[in-house]
Order: sequence, then structure tokens, then C-alpha cells
Amino acid sequence: MWYLKKILKNPVLYVSIVLLTGLMCMGCYGDLAAARENKISVIYCYIVANSVGISHVLVPVVTSIPFLAVYVEEHDKKLVYYQIIRSKGRRNYYGMQWSAALATSLSVAVISLFLFTAVCLLSGAGFGSNDSMKMYFEGTCFADSVKNGFTIKAYLIHCFAFLLYASPWPLIGMLVSSFSSNKYVIMASPFIALLAGNYITELLSVDTLHPGMTLLIGNRFRYQPYGGIFHTIRYFAVLIVILAVMLSIRITGKMKNEGL
Repeated sequence: MWYLKKILKNPVLYVSIVLLTGLMCMGCYGDLAAARENKISVIYCYIVANSVGISHVLVPVVTSIPFLAVYVEEHDKKLVYYQIIRSKGRRNYYGMQWSAALATSLSVAVISLFLFTAVCLLSGAGFGSNDSMKMYFEGTCFADSVKNGFTIKAYLIHCFAFLLYASPWPLIGMLVSSFSSNKYVIMASPFIALLAGNYITELLSVDTLHPGMTLLIGNRFRYQPYGGIFHTIRYFAVLIVILAVMLSIRITGKMKNEGL
């Protein structure tokens, strides 16, 4: 896909990967420094990085920027009509964009998680267990494996939740771009959407819709099968479908008004 090739050539993609990896490592820096001495597990570092640290708050904007940077540039240079012809139709063009948006955000998250895991392992953390992890996972479906000294199953499921959490935010930027041409508003819109979602769900005490709950770190879903991963899958599947429908309606109307 030529759209993905444009994103791969943009240095913003690689800066975003390094930034997200750095944010996660900074969020658990103290634990990484003492990982070997205290026999800390990788999943412990992950939990600290995405609860005490700020990486989870910045995930929407960091994973969205590589795609949105190319997307906004294309609109600024008035290349949309040319790209539609190149893609052999509006449907193909926007389908390619949506696919590229999801693929880019997932790629940033996957590579960042891989690098974060590598840093943890090099710092002396492992996939074993300790008393704090046994207490944390007590009563969950991971309790037996953690008691036996294995946390890799729990870590992989938490990583999968992280990937789902990182996936939909570029679509929000695309939706906002259909209302505003301000590139700074478009770039910041995923972060603003997350803050708004957090605030509204906390205000209304609807914790099942709180975006942060999908990372499986809070107590709300931790005792459900597989740590609540099925809630995370449903949450983002519904969100992506809603965003796709809204985008389709909004962009179709906009294109007709512009005669494209």
C-alpha cells in the first residue's frame, strides 16, 4: 500500500516509537534500576509504567501522530483529488486510509512494547514472580500460573489489551479533520478525546466505559475471565465501528459538497 509507504518514509513514525518506549521506561525507571536486585518481573514494570507513569495518557497522541502527520500534509497540499484518482475511487481511497490509520497505530504500539520488554529484560527483570505479584493477581485467572512463578501469560494478555487501547485514536483525528482544517486541533484531538472520555465517565461514575479500564490494570475487570480482556475487545470493536460509520457518513457528505 502506497499510503503505508509514505508513513514509513516519514521520520515522525520512528520518533513516535522511541518516544513511547521512552515514556514507558521512564514511568518505571526506579523499578528498572533495581530490577535485578529485587527480582522484579516485566509485567510489574508494565503495570507501574501504565498506572503511576504517564505513558497510557499519551498513547492516543503518540500512536496517532505518524498517520495524522501524513494525512494532514496531504490535505494541506490539496492532493486529495489526485490520490482518489490514483486509488481508483473514493471508497478505495478512504478504505486505504482507515486501514493505514489502524495499521500505523498498532505498529507503533507493537514495536514500542517489544523495545520496552527488551529494556526490562536487559535491566534484569524477567517473567518470574514474587510476593507482590502473587498478591496482585490473587483471585484472578492468572493466580495459579503466577504462584508457580510464571507471569508471561498475564503479560501477553495485558500487551494485547495495550494494542487494542492504542488502535482507534487516528480515526478520531480523521473525524475531527472533517470539521476543522486546523492541523494542531486534528493532531491534538485523540488526546482531547481521551481526557473528555475520562472526565465524563468519572463524572457519571460509569467506570465500564472509562478508557483506562481497558488496560486491565484497575480492579473493575481484573477478576473476570482472562483479566477482563473480553471487555476490552468489545469496547474497542464497538468504538471502531462507531467511528467508521461516523467517518463514512461525514466524509461522503463532504466529498459530495466539494464535488469530488
